[in-house]
Amino acid sequence: MIAAPPSRIGTMGVLRLAAAFGLVGGLLESLANVARWEFESVPLRLGLYLTWMPAAANLLFFLAIGLLVAGLHAAWPRVVTPGRMIGLFGTLAGMAALREFDGQLGVITVDLIALGLGVQAAQRLGGRWTGVDRVLRRAVPVVLAVLTLTAVGIEVRYRVRERRAVAGLPAAAAGAPNVLLLILDTVRAQSLSAYGYRVPTTPVLAGLAAEGVRFARAYAPAPWTLASHASIMTGRWPHQLSADWEVPLDDADSTLAEALAARGYRTGGMVANLSYTGRWTGLARGFQHYAEHPLSLTQVLRTSAFTSKLYDLEPLSRWLPPARLDYRRKTAREVNAELLAWLDRGGDRPFFAFLNYLDAHREYLPMPPFDTAFAAIEYPALPPAAHGGLYKDDRPRPMRPYDQAIASIDHEIGRLLADLRSRGLLENTIVIVTSDHGEEFGEHGFYGHGHTLYLPAVAVPLVLAWPGRLPAGTVVEARTSLRDLAATVLDLAAPGGTRALPGRSLARFWQPGTSSASLPDSDTLLLGVRWARNRPTWDATSRGDLQGVLTQALSLVRDVDQHVELYDLAADSGQQRNLAPDSAWAPATAALQSHLDREAGPPRRGPR
Repeated sequence: MIAAPPSRIGTMGVLRLAAAFGLVGGLLESLANVARWEFESVPLRLGLYLTWMPAAANLLFFLAIGLLVAGLHAAWPRVVTPGRMIGLFGTLAGMAALREFDGQLGVITVDLIALGLGVQAAQRLGGRWTGVDRVLRRAVPVVLAVLTLTAVGIEVRYRVRERRAVAGLPAAAAGAPNVLLLILDTVRAQSLSAYGYRVPTTPVLAGLAAEGVRFARAYAPAPWTLASHASIMTGRWPHQLSADWEVPLDDADSTLAEALAARGYRTGGMVANLSYTGRWTGLARGFQHYAEHPLSLTQVLRTSAFTSKLYDLEPLSRWLPPARLDYRRKTAREVNAELLAWLDRGGDRPFFAFLNYLDAHREYLPMPPFDTAFAAIEYPALPPAAHGGLYKDDRPRPMRPYDQAIASIDHEIGRLLADLRSRGLLENTIVIVTSDHGEEFGEHGFYGHGHTLYLPAVAVPLVLAWPGRLPAGTVVEARTSLRDLAATVLDLAAPGGTRALPGRSLARFWQPGTSSASLPDSDTLLLGVRWARNRPTWDATSRGDLQGVLTQALSLVRDVDQHVELYDLAADSGQQRNLAPDSAWAPATAALQSHLDREAGPPRRGPR
């Protein structure tokens, strides 16, 4: 192989070579994502950002390597030859493009294929540096320009669509209140001091509850994010919706955002859980403004499977704040800042704002000073995972960081409410604080969420406050479902209109003369989680659907193998004694199973 004279390469030539392979590797990685979506139904969680962020991430990384290689080439031009540089960058580009297939092919196999591609590139192009560089001089600027225009165009498109959507809204009713829906991802009711927990995690929420209505027994309809959010937004039970682990919410049912927009509301969503509340999920439908992936250097670098490995290096992980290590999340403070920026550029219309906070999701990431809170409180030892803890989402994890993260969110909610009050917006705003699901800490041998329908996974907080309009200090003891939230919001904020949503308004529980001691049969609450791919065999969802039903007194759970559990919640709130095998409880078991059969149908078995 004959190397070109060193004087004809130069630093800029090396950087052009690095940029070209970085761009190629990033664009091929995006195509690999599309291929996995097409053939394996793996969601395109980056959405339109997939068109440029992975390419930009690899471009920056390859340029950094290029600077190093350029220095080596200047010192040892006969050692660091064009062919070897092409082989190096070609191998790295192959790794970037194929990294998405580590799980299918194995890391070593992917790296060997990439090495082979690099060797082939070196053999074919190494001796033709002059011609290669001539092509790069023309192509690299063009590709960079297209990439830049794509990135800018996406943001312009979102802004233009938002302005047009707002301009086309009908007039809102006079005096229509604002609606602020705060969903605390993965926050269970039993870990909140506002619900009697011994650790002072939620003083702000307790104060808000004192000003409004607190539901003591509210339940998420599903133990994981997308299914629960979809139910909240549509008023439908999860089994009635398309939303699933790898399937977005379709447009078959109207959403709360669409219903409020039809009544003249500005609608904005600011989400931190970018895996399961991003645009790809369908939850953005009806929102004129939707803030998901932030535009930042760390965000860009984290979106490539190749460059994201850098964040696992200990020096970088110790230097960066924890929330910066994961591109799939934002802090509560960042989410609040997005809301305030959106409100500050708005007009006089009432707004519906939906915020999703992820700080209390594993990994639990409290912000300072809450990352050192509760150090003096002694926490009980947690039981080992009943199933060996081999599955990453079912391993014991300490409760103190979880409590710290909840306290951190609570503090940020307090700051947000203060900011809204200073802007004169809080007085006529319905504030709703809830969660999409809970978290288990070994109560039944499980950790995390999404595996079961036990109460720690589905019992969530629910507080509504509206100064002067809701009865302060009211506590509703009846068991209620978040499925009714959409109907409740429309009942309070915008009654009437053409877009009614399923469910029943929870306002019936604080109306004069209403007793919440019991609910009619029509309010029996449904719970459910569908079959999930790649779950361990001990997880019931690895075989098929898991279904549950709640009444005021009983809880029943069944799986696809017809393993049934029945609990008397009045006598056994911890769900430790299964009454289903007891013949005395056979009528109740049969009745609840019949209810499930009528409403949801039998559980479906997953693919074998």
